[in-house]
Amino acid sequence: MDSSFTKNSLTEEFQLNEIATQERILVFNCIGGNMTNIRVLIVDDEEVFAKNWVKLLTRRGYDATYVASGADAIAAIDKSIFDVILLDLRMPGLNGILTCKEIIKRDPNTRIILMTAHADMDDALTAIRLGAWGYLRKPFELDGLIDHIEGVFSPNQPIMLSR
Repeated sequence: MDSSFTKNSLTEEFQLNEIATQERILVFNCIGGNMTNIRVLIVDDEEVFAKNWVKLLTRRGYDATYVASGADAIAAIDKSIFDVILLDLRMPGLNGILTCKEIIKRDPNTRIILMTAHADMDDALTAIRLGAWGYLRKPFELDGLIDHIEGVFSPNQPIMLSR
């Protein structure tokens, strides 16, 4: 396969993803902040935790799904576009930092919010330098999570950290 064709195809795909994201931001701003149809992928090896967040976010109008590992997250983003990825920092296998690198390599427009039960600011700062948008410390409240998700669509919102 011609490598320039592959690079052009990837560039076009990234541009289309950015256009789709910008359109969702515009719709979000025009309808007063209703996050309906925003696609959220939760990546966490704690199944009960992840399923509960999927339920809660779905009730709030988000299109939420979860996977249990970094490798599954990469497979999911290769198949589908997600607006926001909630990514656990500490998982067996491909950890959150490595998963974050791979996701950003594949789609630099994806907004990633890290979550962890372990307060490790070095890891959080590393991930933010890689391109993650925010950091939540578990346990967190639904309203705090919603603030982070909605914040990624605010044009002037700074990177968010939660302690």
